[in-house]
Amino acid sequence: MKSILNALLIIVLLFSSNFLSAQSKKQKPLVLDLAEIDPGQKKSVPGNKSYDYIIIKNNIINKGYSIKISKESQPIDPLPPPDLSGSSSIKITEVDSCNLLNRTYLRLAELFNPDNTNEIIKTEKEVSLRADSLQQELNRKNCTDPKLIGDAQELIRKCQSQRKINESINIEEGDIVTIIVSRDDKIWTWEFVGEPIGKWVLSYGFGFCSSALEARTYHIKQLNDTSFQIQKSKKPGVLDLSYIPSIFYSFLPASRYKSNFNWSITAGLGFDLSAPVVFFGGGFMFHQNIGINVGLALQQQSRLKPQYSENEILKVSLEKDQLHDKIYRPNAFISINFRFSENPFKSSSKEKTN
Repeated sequence: MKSILNALLIIVLLFSSNFLSAQSKKQKPLVLDLAEIDPGQKKSVPGNKSYDYIIIKNNIINKGYSIKISKESQPIDPLPPPDLSGSSSIKITEVDSCNLLNRTYLRLAELFNPDNTNEIIKTEKEVSLRADSLQQELNRKNCTDPKLIGDAQELIRKCQSQRKINESINIEEGDIVTIIVSRDDKIWTWEFVGEPIGKWVLSYGFGFCSSALEARTYHIKQLNDTSFQIQKSKKPGVLDLSYIPSIFYSFLPASRYKSNFNWSITAGLGFDLSAPVVFFGGGFMFHQNIGINVGLALQQQSRLKPQYSENEILKVSLEKDQLHDKIYRPNAFISINFRFSENPFKSSSKEKTN
């Protein structure tokens, strides 16, 4: 029995070891290919991503490279190698094939010849293109010269050397990660832009404020031909509503894009046919298109001027605007909101042409 348990323990340990080994092999590299973009250019990569280490690909032999990584938050809202094979019905001999391989080899090797005084463009992109051409020629296996084949394979290996940097990169919502690789006066820039942390949603509201919560107003009652009295107007009921067309802005986090119901703080602007109205409160939206908002509205209301008082007797009659000052006071509001593709409140009148 003891031997069976020992055997099971060994199997478990081997399985765990293999499992951990397999997990370690699943590390994801971020490959920065210097031949992919020209020096001085920037490549933008969208989306949330995560990498375990960085690989700098297509280094030039005996050249030093430096790397700089920076991370910031988003503010709140790009040539394949030429085919040198050609097409021909002429049969290529062994000598011709080796000559073609040798020419392709020398074309790559000349980029690294220190005695060459010509102004040859030694860029990572050109090195990659010529190395790919040499590899294509080797893949045809038309030449069997072992020395030439070995030299070509060694040169390709040097040109395709990679540099590993043990730096993990994690791009989340709202992140902008910039990676700059430089050599001498040449720089390559990659910008990794995470998904937006959310979006602003504009909706059009049909808002209502209760007149019962507004300040009391006054009117003039005529007592006789020469006497007039300031009296308080009848108090409106709770259901005496004033209609205010409005627009509302609310912020929808990316984490709740797929939710059926979403809530958020909301703010809006409206116009009650006499003065602007400012809204602030909270709201619920169903599938981002239909919602309801409640909160406070700063609304222009009428207040009895300080030089007058209730039941005061006047010798002249006054209009409502002569009795009251216009002030902004808070009021409760409720609105039904819709997310239209265009403004439903804009004028639809057409210009008449003769």
